[in-house]
Amino acid sequence: MNELAVRITHIFKEHFSTEPSVYFSPGRINLIGEHIDYNDGFVLPAAIDKGVYYAVAANQTNVANFYAADFNELFSISIDEVKKEKGWKNYVLSVLNEFILLKKNIG
Repeated sequence: MNELAVRITHIFKEHFSTEPSVYFSPGRINLIGEHIDYNDGFVLPAAIDKGVYYAVAANQTNVANFYAADFNELFSISIDEVKKEKGWKNYVLSVLNEFILLKKNIG
């Protein structure tokens, strides 16, 4: 595990006292074309070394808890009350909402 993944794991354990699964989603660039791939144009996407690390673990409750390390901000919401919020919270809430719509067990 690289240094940033170790840091994310440590931060997660400090806030949630459990062992998480850690994932990395790389950013991407389009070397040619932007917003034309869905219009039958040509693009050349490539992953870059920048991206997002995230750590997850089940908590066996009906409450989803999030912590944004970059903002040092904690956010909790009942799964039954997911609604639009301000800022970074909407990114994670939209993913949570998709699980709810698919009727996936997320506790």
